[in-house]
Amino acid sequence: MSTIDTSTVAAENDADFSSVEDPSTLHVSDSGFDLLKTFESLSLGAYADSQGVQTIGYGHTGNVQPGNQITSQQAEQLLKQDAAEAAQTVRDNVEVPITQAQFDALTSYTYNNGANAFKNSAVLDKLNAGDHEGALAELDFTPGSFGAL
Repeated sequence: MSTIDTSTVAAENDADFSSVEDPSTLHVSDSGFDLLKTFESLSLGAYADSQGVQTIGYGHTGNVQPGNQITSQQAEQLLKQDAAEAAQTVRDNVEVPITQAQFDALTSYTYNNGANAFKNSAVLDKLNAGDHEGALAELDFTPGSFGAL
């Protein structure tokens, strides 16, 4: 497995790192969707993930039955819907200004770990306490592994 260079993702996403915004105004960027796709491979057929949960598309788990099939367009739509839910969790819980790149990374983290895990994570605690470096240290950007909360 390769490790994602978060500075590359951030550079593509946010040319001006001093540009922080109220998270309530942010939405997942194109680079953010690319980041999500890095962690979630596309499967047009349903399969049981490592936890035995039926999954399809880019990690979609809602209402998936064995044998389900979808198109790549349907997978994109499910990704957008699921990412919107993860992004809303980030907007609802981050209390400090962040960059677009940080928002995208936190949305990816939430997408992969779930809303409750994010709400109770050291990542969120450290970020809201103003410890951006500590929050970043909590993130493990190795595809398939997001580190301990």
